[in-house]
Amino acid sequence: MDEIGTLEDAIRYAASMAGDADLENWGIVSYPKPLTVMEQLLQQFGKTTNPEEAMASVLDGTPLEGVAKDLLNWQRTWAKGQGDLVFARMPFEIEIR
Repeated sequence: MDEIGTLEDAIRYAASMAGDADLENWGIVSYPKPLTVMEQLLQQFGKTTNPEEAMASVLDGTPLEGVAKDLLNWQRTWAKGQGDLVFARMPFEIEIR
């Protein structure tokens, strides 16, 4: 009879069919499950107290790596007191009469 079970159930069944039901004798090694994207992000954010650096490290090796590094450099420049430069124009105009 077929039965639906877990991976552990299948391992126990295979061990019993092989003649040794004691799993300690088989040297079975369990590996951690792969992390989800959200778990990877949270793990990366935990490595640094600076969220900008964490985001830049998350984007390493992706097409957005250069953008993240440029943004991080811009933020560092801004923090040094050189933030009096205009970087963008607001999407509206003000007319004073």
